[in-house]
Amino acid sequence: MYPRCLSVFCLILLFLTACRDTQQEPLDLQTLFRQYAEGVETLNIPPLRLSYKENLDSISTTVHLMRQLDFFTHYSSQLKAFRLKDLEGEERYDFQLLKFEIDLHLERLDLEEHFKSVQEDQPISQKGLFRVKMRDVWYRHFLKRWLNADVSPEELYKLGKEEVSRAQTEIRRIQQELGYADDSTGFYQFLNADTFFLNDEQLLREAFELRKATVQQNLERLFPITSFANVNIARGEDQSLARVPGYYRAADSTFYYNIFDSPYNRRNVDWLYLHEAVPGHHYQLSIAEQFRDSIAPFREGRMYMSYIEGWAGYVEGLGKELGLYASPTAELGSWEWDLVRSVRVVLDIGLNYLGWSDRDALRYWRLHIVNQDDIARREIKRMRDWPAQVHTYKYGAAQLRRLIAEERERQGESFSLKVFHGRLLEYGALPLWLLEQRLREEE
Repeated sequence: MYPRCLSVFCLILLFLTACRDTQQEPLDLQTLFRQYAEGVETLNIPPLRLSYKENLDSISTTVHLMRQLDFFTHYSSQLKAFRLKDLEGEERYDFQLLKFEIDLHLERLDLEEHFKSVQEDQPISQKGLFRVKMRDVWYRHFLKRWLNADVSPEELYKLGKEEVSRAQTEIRRIQQELGYADDSTGFYQFLNADTFFLNDEQLLREAFELRKATVQQNLERLFPITSFANVNIARGEDQSLARVPGYYRAADSTFYYNIFDSPYNRRNVDWLYLHEAVPGHHYQLSIAEQFRDSIAPFREGRMYMSYIEGWAGYVEGLGKELGLYASPTAELGSWEWDLVRSVRVVLDIGLNYLGWSDRDALRYWRLHIVNQDDIARREIKRMRDWPAQVHTYKYGAAQLRRLIAEERERQGESFSLKVFHGRLLEYGALPLWLLEQRLREEE
């Protein structure tokens, strides 16, 4: 992408690396996986953060970047001793995953070294990624790291608009079902009625516990594994997350619902439990833990977010089969939030790649979402600060729906969604391009 600004020291370092690679016998693949996993931990590479500024501020010193370059160049060379067509089983897919990871690190190092040379000691703008040097290549790189795939801003922009249209169609369907086909004003007045909001924390807790029992009772309809770690339900106390309706924390296997100063919208209860708990984040991570012994050591702790968030977004659409969405308004809640996620895809591209102002973004939001300006301003600020992350939900869910639709068409009447869900889950979180390859090759 950019020529590396190599000093004499860097050239010597690369020369020594090349000499080392020619002198050593190639490792067997399992040893290579293990040594890579052990070695990469010693590099203390800063993790991918939500904030673009934190990512750019955390770029390492030149000496540390060269140490990383030596490491990843060495293992890239080691992988060349193996041919994909000669590999079988898990090794075939782990080999491709490791190559993808190494190539992504080398791309990052290329960008970071060039950025240091053009940024020098100037402070990084806090007004958004669009104000930063090398903004376009950084945005594409952050997209690749969040989605674990080469997806262009133009492709995502198109996807976002398609998903906005899809969500609006479903909302209009429910609006008509509720008797407000030609009365949008009355429809939104109805949705703001007091009956849709809870202030009683105990009643809210009971509502989520009821969803837990209902989903568990119906889980075997769609999923082959019904025995997994229990999910706890508790009230959230983290003020930094107060603006979201809830979240899941794997460390204590707990789904947290947030009820702070504002009343809780009942329409969030069904879809949120599906997304955060079962069969969403808690269920997916619990099943992955059951297959943990079969994964390569370098995969430990890797979070492929387009799969993880995509899965949680996808299963929101299974609510009726799992006993939820018993009323049109309960289903409506899932489409209301889906519309927010869809609009965010367009806004993230607009703000961080096309150079939209906050006013441009708010105007687009108002074209598609009614009476939610407070959420709009919050989300616009979020996307200014955290570019690219919002795409994981919609891109991941869309890819999973596509895989299922293609498999259903291929198998015809013999297709079993329950069986296919098992296949999607048993491999654990993977980049979606690699998951698709596994599904196709192992049929």
